[in-house]
Amino acid sequence: SPSERAVYSQAQGVKSLIHFKQEAENTGETELDKTYAEACRLSLESEYDRALQLFLEIVSTSRKFKDDGARKAMLSIFNLLGDEHPLTQQYRKDLMLQLY
Repeated sequence: SPSERAVYSQAQGVKSLIHFKQEAENTGETELDKTYAEACRLSLESEYDRALQLFLEIVSTSRKFKDDGARKAMLSIFNLLGDEHPLTQQYRKDLMLQLY
């Protein structure tokens, strides 16, 4: 049912926020680690446009990084924003172009 889907989507959103919070504090060694942590921090501050830009940069650099973590992070932001959101529509297209 639509309401169950909405609840599931929100639960996924909360899970992503917890993940972003952990990763934001985990700055790591490499440039990619730092960029990923920064993107997570921006996500927590609802700076989704900038966060999506950074995650997209990581996707274009390394799909292996954190087991395709940047792509998954982008998908969880799309979940948080919803399908109709302009950022979701813009970056979903950009992501597809990167992947194929």
